[in-house]
Amino acid sequence: MSALEPLRMIKQGVDAWNEWREKTRTERPDLRNTNLSDLNLNGANFSNTRLQKCRFDNTDLTGSDMSKASLDSASFSNTRLVGVNLEGSDAQRAKLIGADLTRANFRAADIRHADLSSSIFVDADFTDLS
Repeated sequence: MSALEPLRMIKQGVDAWNEWREKTRTERPDLRNTNLSDLNLNGANFSNTRLQKCRFDNTDLTGSDMSKASLDSASFSNTRLVGVNLEGSDAQRAKLIGADLTRANFRAADIRHADLSSSIFVDADFTDLS
């Protein structure tokens, strides 16, 4: 996989991205330091993806899978994360300021030093946090 392929695929939209992820399931995509703000990424499969320092500000990630993703220092300010799966993710130092985390799954996630100020957590699952 070329270094630019994950970025090229996500820019084609969620359907193309998810289809590519299904075909390259053994790969670990790298989108570190990418700006994905102001997009509709509803239902995207970001499981086990390198997303450190990625920007998702004002993005709709409703129903997305970010399980086991590397989210260290990622920014999710004012982001819609309703029903997102963050199980086992590393979200240390992530900025989730004003994020809607309704029904988000944080089971076994590492959110140490994350900024969750002004966020919504209705029915979120914080079982076994690190």
